[in-house]
Amino acid sequence: MKNMADKRKLTISIITIVLVLIIVLISAVVCNGVGGKKEEESCESSNTFEAEEDETATKNETSVEDGTTIKNETTVKNESTIDDETTVDDITTTTSEITTKEETTKKEEPTTEQETTSKKDEEKEDEVVTSTFSHPGLLHSALSFEYMTYAVNNSITPNIDTWNVLLSTGFSNASWNPRPLETVIRGGNGDNVAQLYIDVARAYQCALIWKVSGSEAHGAAACRILNAWSGTLKTVTGNADRYLASGLFGYQLANASEIMRDHPDFKLEQMQNMLYTVFYKPLNERFLTGNEYGYPHNDAYFQNYWANWDLCNIASAMAIGIFCDNEEAYNVGLQYFINGIGNGSIYNAMPYVHEDGTVQWQESGRDQGHTNLGVGLMACILEMAWNQGDDLYSWGDNRFLKAAEYVAKYNNGEDVLFSEYEWGSGRNGDVKHHTVVSEAGRGEVRPIWSMIYNHYVNRMGLEAPNIKARLEAFGNAEYGAGGHATTFDQPGWGTLTYAGNVGNTEATVPKRNIESGVYRIVSYHTGKSLKLCDDNVVRQCVKGSDDKDLWEFIDLGDGEFNIKNVETGLMLSVAGDSHSNAANIIGWEANGKASQRFAILTADENNYRIIASNSGKALDIPWGSDDETLNLQQYRYTCLNFQKWYLEKVD
Repeated sequence: MKNMADKRKLTISIITIVLVLIIVLISAVVCNGVGGKKEEESCESSNTFEAEEDETATKNETSVEDGTTIKNETTVKNESTIDDETTVDDITTTTSEITTKEETTKKEEPTTEQETTSKKDEEKEDEVVTSTFSHPGLLHSALSFEYMTYAVNNSITPNIDTWNVLLSTGFSNASWNPRPLETVIRGGNGDNVAQLYIDVARAYQCALIWKVSGSEAHGAAACRILNAWSGTLKTVTGNADRYLASGLFGYQLANASEIMRDHPDFKLEQMQNMLYTVFYKPLNERFLTGNEYGYPHNDAYFQNYWANWDLCNIASAMAIGIFCDNEEAYNVGLQYFINGIGNGSIYNAMPYVHEDGTVQWQESGRDQGHTNLGVGLMACILEMAWNQGDDLYSWGDNRFLKAAEYVAKYNNGEDVLFSEYEWGSGRNGDVKHHTVVSEAGRGEVRPIWSMIYNHYVNRMGLEAPNIKARLEAFGNAEYGAGGHATTFDQPGWGTLTYAGNVGNTEATVPKRNIESGVYRIVSYHTGKSLKLCDDNVVRQCVKGSDDKDLWEFIDLGDGEFNIKNVETGLMLSVAGDSHSNAANIIGWEANGKASQRFAILTADENNYRIIASNSGKALDIPWGSDDETLNLQQYRYTCLNFQKWYLEKVD
């Protein structure tokens, strides 16, 4: 009996211990589910691609249920410079009738306060998540959505006219069923990217309709499309053009998703994980800065790719960073835009300030289609940054406004100034030139101008006569996708979303690399400092051996500096306002010109490159010589040590 009792006690003890362990395990799981951080998955590409691809042509015909037939022809022409020519022909759209019963009651004009809480947010009882980002905060803010609703409900033109077209287009069909893929291919055999960009456009348009009107059918459609893709897509691949897909459709996917982030049916974490692991890490970040997936710029020379390649990947990195509450991804895009060495950074995309105040665009000598694309992409970058409190619009004395005016002016049929443009191509930086502005694609219509006009004219009270004329040339009407592949490169509908829509009214230019103060400018290569000589030409000297090697850096508040010689009071200047390589750097009386403005950009961990605002070129010691009789010059930045400087603060 005693043995039986002992066995019974032992059994009870074991059961008790097991129950305690189960309770502990359940508690751990619950705690991790509430406060734990999900580890991010990695998506490694199994393909390695060369920077130079063979010329290929693929054709795929895709039929969709609402009568849209898309024949996708992608031609990739790759010589020493990788091209991004994509043509889509024979697109016909059967417009679906969308009937929405909306009662358009007159509403009071929206508040102009900086922070607005919608009724949905007030009624929502979900757990509060701390974020350093404002949401919604990509291309549209809470204030801008408030104005859109106000404009539609009060039949304000051109917003209401654009809204009516949005409702009637087939890409706003709320009954659409998505067609997600595990693998999206852009460029090369099996190109199927049209299947992605069609659904991205549909998701964005349905999301807009839901957000502005509250249409439940369109909200459900947007969630259905986005959830299907975030739950299915594993890889974006193809030839070099895969980086165009990652940029163009990464930033647009993030924007559609940002609109839907508070919808109860939207799978937020699933989309965040997919965008980060499929678009950002292996493609956007790798292309811009390089990472564990490979070297930057697809292993090519850093200037090989046109501005729009960098710009779309910057836009995607920033959009995904905001949508995923990931500061690192956002800052990769933001800092590359300011400090990057590729053609999409500020001074490379917009290199030359002309005497009439306009700024030449990097692709202006190539064709106007890609030039317009680049302007539209940069506008998206600036608008997303603005909605997060970072003012890039005003950088460099409103440099982007001047570049957009230049492009609009030429596409309106007027003449523009043009300086010979030089860049390095291929793997080794083979030098190429554009000598004239290109007429190819001149007058192309893209829905990119309302956003730019709204910021500079409606928000900031500046003038943009050429952009205004560009909008008027096509009836102040900007629509969305359909008709040609290039119409899928941007979300569109700007005369609904931006016309008259001031939105957020405050932002700050990001912090500069240095502060105002007195410095010696010391060459990383020779160890000598720059001085202003008696003939007012700048040369190098043994550091501290001459009183004229002290310079006062004066922060202009827009990302640029005046640099004044302490001894003479003369300003560091580019001789003759030149755009040319080897132009002398001199001292001159202050005149307020761009040739006396300089940006101090990161070269490496401890050194800077000093960029002349008027030319986008770097201060350069000829041939890297330590000869103190040679004049300092400007030259296209080539990452060489004799274009790098450290700044020694003087008390």
